Amino acid sequence: MNETLTQVSGKITERWSDLNSSQKLKILGGFAAVIGAIILVTVMLSRPTMVPLYTGLDLNAAAEVTEILEAQGIEHTLLNGGTTIHINEEDLSSTKILLAREDVPKGGYTFADAITNGMSTTESDRNAKLNYYDETKLETDLASMDGVKSASVTLSIPEEKNSFLASRQKSSASVMLTLYERLSQAQVDGIANLVASSVYNLSLEDITIVDSTGKTLYDGRKESDPYSTTNQQAIKQAEEQGVKSKILEFLGPIYDEITISSNLVFDFDQQQITSEEYTSPILDSDRGLLVSEHLTEGKATNQLAEAAPGVEANNSNPAIGMGAGTTGESDYSTANNQYNINKSITSQVKNVGTINYAQSSIAVNVFNHRIYSQELVEKTLPNGTTWEMFKEENSAEIPLTLEPAILEGIQKGTGIQDVVVFGYEKPIFIDSIAYELNPMDWIPFILLVIIGIIVLGIMLRFRKPEEIIDIEDSLELPEATFKDIKTDGLASIEERADMETKKQIDKFVDEKPEAVASLLRSWLNDDE
Repeated sequence: MNETLTQVSGKITERWSDLNSSQKLKILGGFAAVIGAIILVTVMLSRPTMVPLYTGLDLNAAAEVTEILEAQGIEHTLLNGGTTIHINEEDLSSTKILLAREDVPKGGYTFADAITNGMSTTESDRNAKLNYYDETKLETDLASMDGVKSASVTLSIPEEKNSFLASRQKSSASVMLTLYERLSQAQVDGIANLVASSVYNLSLEDITIVDSTGKTLYDGRKESDPYSTTNQQAIKQAEEQGVKSKILEFLGPIYDEITISSNLVFDFDQQQITSEEYTSPILDSDRGLLVSEHLTEGKATNQLAEAAPGVEANNSNPAIGMGAGTTGESDYSTANNQYNINKSITSQVKNVGTINYAQSSIAVNVFNHRIYSQELVEKTLPNGTTWEMFKEENSAEIPLTLEPAILEGIQKGTGIQDVVVFGYEKPIFIDSIAYELNPMDWIPFILLVIIGIIVLGIMLRFRKPEEIIDIEDSLELPEATFKDIKTDGLASIEERADMETKKQIDKFVDEKPEAVASLLRSWLNDDE
């Protein structure tokens, strides 16, 4: 191996010394081009992915951030006049932790700014600064919530010039949200509760929340109705999604594609029923337990004799006629008893927003896919039939025969009896897509071709051309010498080291080993 390397090195050195200056410059330029191409490919493949760290910073905050990044040696780029900072994606998480530890950027107005006052700061100024701090803090908190891009908060907090009047004056708040996506009513209520609990003497009824389109999301002055039209729609969507999830969970492992159309009927009527029931504590009796008893008895006798009533005129003082001298008697008695009975009062409030299963209905379509791949199908198509013709002929959906258990399973799983299920076999055609190279994808291949051409040129440049040697012309030796070589062999040549012929042969062997090899082969052939 070492001998081979030595020979190759010697040949390269020999060939290099035979080159003129122009050829040497061309070879060096080729090597430089190869190295440059390799470096370019390496840089392109190892170039870091830059992602935004902050966008929309003010210049003061951007200066604070860049100062920390430069001190830590973190690679970064500034865009949009320095208001946007991009860093390597691999450094994003660690950089955020570093900046949070350093409290950079400050994020606007801080509590320290709010309580920093000078000699000329009045009480009104102090209150205004604290109110502004509350607004900025709420804006930051709201902007960090899911679905909220940014927030603008305006607080109206009365000054406490008089403790009695201040207790009667209420604070108010208005919030405008710029949203990424629509917020649920629960999220809006949570935002209202956050604002109310963050501001002194602020109640929910004095909070108004709107979005950037002007739509009112929350108005505390209007009584919140949990069963308003908006909330009813949200309840219906949630229940329908729950029904669909049950059906998908049941049919998902069986079919490739499922579509569900549900018509759920809800009962939002509010009803309260109160009933009273009285029963006797004594078995098989319609009376209750005796609590108290009061009995009164009396007897009266009358013996006055008067004229018959209504017969004679009453000229004197009127008197009651009692009959013609007969005796009248009367007996009386009264009883007052109090009984206790069982009394049951029942109050029922009907659940609002429940599904009326008897009136609800569901329609389900299920599909099993039949896959047709162009690469496989085209090999089996008869002559004259194209792929487009095959797709048109087989594009119809074929109805499937469904097991009764499918329908029964949906009814049991959802509780809805009015269910219809249709099944189809759906053809899916997969077209062969020709691979399209992006122009940037060609760059590595072009560089490889250039490198290959350069390497091939260098190899051809250093390759020693084959020579057709005329032995008789190349080696002019006396005929007697050839005879001596044939007869005496190598030993006789060594014995004549001082001869001029030996020198010429050594020189010939060194300069043209191919000719020597050809000469030896011809000798061997002659001997045979």
